[in-house]
Amino acid sequence: MCSVFSPPNEKSGLCGSVEVTGRDCVGCSASTLVRFGAVDDLTQRLDEAGKLQAQREWDAECKKFYKIDKALDAANGKFLQNQWSAGPFHNDFCFGLRIGIGFVSYNATRFSTKKHKNAWGRYIHAHLAYTPVQYRRRGYAKLLFQLIEHLAFESGYSRVKSICQTYLGFRLHRSLGHEFWGLDKRGKLIVDSALNPADAFPAGIPIEARCAVNPHLWTPEELETHWSHESGS
Repeated sequence: MCSVFSPPNEKSGLCGSVEVTGRDCVGCSASTLVRFGAVDDLTQRLDEAGKLQAQREWDAECKKFYKIDKALDAANGKFLQNQWSAGPFHNDFCFGLRIGIGFVSYNATRFSTKKHKNAWGRYIHAHLAYTPVQYRRRGYAKLLFQLIEHLAFESGYSRVKSICQTYLGFRLHRSLGHEFWGLDKRGKLIVDSALNPADAFPAGIPIEARCAVNPHLWTPEELETHWSHESGS
């Protein structure tokens, strides 16, 4: 899917483009992955100025749609409001999927700076995926996540972890083939999955999933039961 990744553009502060072919994504034949407030090395944390620059650029784009979405998307309005009011996503990289001249989906993901010496490798931590209401059901969030995972894998990362706080988030992770390992102490679903399913890892519970109350690989039946209870159906 990804053929070219250009290094960050020093003048604009944004990364270059990833050329993609979107088979199940509307209008994705000429997409661009943008990293706001980018630095050259993914293993380096942003300094305070870099964090503020990234947050301003990313936040300005997201908030263009916020007032509209707050009314149209009541189920996620409070969650999004809490995320944005919490301030910068410290040490996260803020990404956007741009098609043509506009952004259609956003993602905040932390690239760990830890040099893991165990067999599970280095992780990225996906904190937020957001697609404005008018651009949903077109595969944009999935494509953006796939591009980020490709970038991470090519940069030496092995796995992705996340916490599903909404049903939309669960559907995104499920569409990406991610694995679910149980609930944390707040009752949120834990994701811990390989970036490349062909890679070999130890048998047993992944290291970042061991915080689950009863860690084990959830079955489709368990997932269905969980979300039916969450929705009250």
